[in-house]
Amino acid sequence: MSKKIYISYTDIQNFLNDYFAQNKNTASMFDAVFNLYNCHQYTYQPKELDLPESKLTNVQKLYQKLGQLSIEVTPIIKGIQGKQLHTTISETTFFPKTKDATILLQFQNEKSQMHHHDYFEMNLVLQGQMQATCSNEKMMLKAGDFIIISPYTKHQLHIFEDSIVVCITIRKSTFDEAFFNLLKNDDLISAFFKQNLYSSEQNFLLFSVPINYQLLETIQNIFITAYSITSQANTICCAYISILLSYALQGLTNPETFASHKKNLTNKMATIINLIEEQANTITLGALAQKFNYDKAYLGKLIFKSSGYSFNYLRNYYRIKKSCQLLQFTDHSIAEISNLTGYSSPNHFERCFHQIIKISPSQYRKNNR
Repeated sequence: MSKKIYISYTDIQNFLNDYFAQNKNTASMFDAVFNLYNCHQYTYQPKELDLPESKLTNVQKLYQKLGQLSIEVTPIIKGIQGKQLHTTISETTFFPKTKDATILLQFQNEKSQMHHHDYFEMNLVLQGQMQATCSNEKMMLKAGDFIIISPYTKHQLHIFEDSIVVCITIRKSTFDEAFFNLLKNDDLISAFFKQNLYSSEQNFLLFSVPINYQLLETIQNIFITAYSITSQANTICCAYISILLSYALQGLTNPETFASHKKNLTNKMATIINLIEEQANTITLGALAQKFNYDKAYLGKLIFKSSGYSFNYLRNYYRIKKSCQLLQFTDHSIAEISNLTGYSSPNHFERCFHQIIKISPSQYRKNNR
């Protein structure tokens, strides 16, 4: 097995700063990584994050400590991702296999381009300024501004010198499992995630939060658990991210403190989609329309307009999601699972499973047991 290659955040940032000072122009993170690698400024072991037991309450001191972080650059060096990352990024190559979420520091003075990816991205400005362009809308964010960018949204970020921006990324594919409780809430942030979990429309949510001790402590805990290799680290990390979003909600009590590029799901539509998930094995569009006093055809169009997916696709998606759990954690036969998840026959189930998961149920069970 080939060794993993690590370069510290500080070394990459220093390269970007020096390049900017000397050339009055910006270099990309990839330029920095390749130059540092060629100069043998890398290690094969990540440096442990050395944070004090008592949490840091000063943004600058926290930033200095987080600069110790070692970033794995193996995919870049080996050419797996290469410069393709500038324009399109996939969660399958961005996230470690055991992680549903990551956290990092955005680089200052870094050359950036418009790009998009298939996972959620959240950026919180702790100090200074960040220029963000999302869906051709340009904004200048200041300390305390928090922007959540939905999957597939084209965006470009520029972090100014001496500015500190924390970036949290969350897989879309496992969001409803890792952040199940968040999706059950009835608030603006939860509605934003619900809408964009089922949609490919470009969207973002921008609001302000108070930078206080609670916020900084939670950010430190996210960093600690995100870079931990213990068995429960991923679950704990996701829990801390949920806590961070709960603190962020405190900044949404005034409707003037946020802006959204597109209209969020209404509470009723969020309830309808939740019901499709909960009763996927038996629910029909007709029964759903009757329950919520809609015309059947109109409700179908409304679901598609709100989520970007048809009723049948959503129902099928949740059936397959449930079947994955049964395949992984039970000894039920394929025929039994087909029946339990609402399919008319094992053959129909296997066709639908392959359409979404891209492998057969048997192969999925073999890969995940």
